[in-house]
Amino acid sequence: MNASNAHNIVLERLRALKAGNMPYRAIAAHYGATAGMVWRMINEGYEPKTFDIRRKFGYPIECPNCGHQFWED
Repeated sequence: MNASNAHNIVLERLRALKAGNMPYRAIAAHYGATAGMVWRMINEGYEPKTFDIRRKFGYPIECPNCGHQFWED
C-alpha cells in the first residue's frame, strides 16, 4: 500500500467519526492528538509528518533507510 492510499484510509476513518457527530476533541482524545490537528486533517486533508503522530493515527511505518512500509499490530 502506498502512502496516499494509507492517507485516504485514515481520512475516511476520521471523517466517518465526525459524520457520526463525534466532536473534534473526542476524536483527538481517542488518537492522543490535538483537536486542531484532527480538524486540519478532516477539513484540509493535512497529512502528519512526524513519526509519533503518524503512528497514533495508524499510518504505516516507513523504514528511513529503504522506504519499505509496514503496519504495526
